[in-house]
Amino acid sequence: MLRTVLLWGLILLSIATGVTKLAQLPQEMALFQGAGWSVPLILIFGAIQTTGGVLIAIAATRRIG
Repeated sequence: MLRTVLLWGLILLSIATGVTKLAQLPQEMALFQGAGWSVPLILIFGAIQTTGGVLIAIAATRRIG
């Protein structure tokens, strides 16, 4: 039970934080640009986070994600 809750928490956080980068929310962009990240790099990182969350959600691809 706890493992399932933690797994779905990880999935939701991965997808949510990835989507905020892809949507280029001002707070998210300011945070990463303030750390020296370029916009393309932030978008790539967001795509990787979102993809990873989706892969983890699918049991057959969980090891890849």
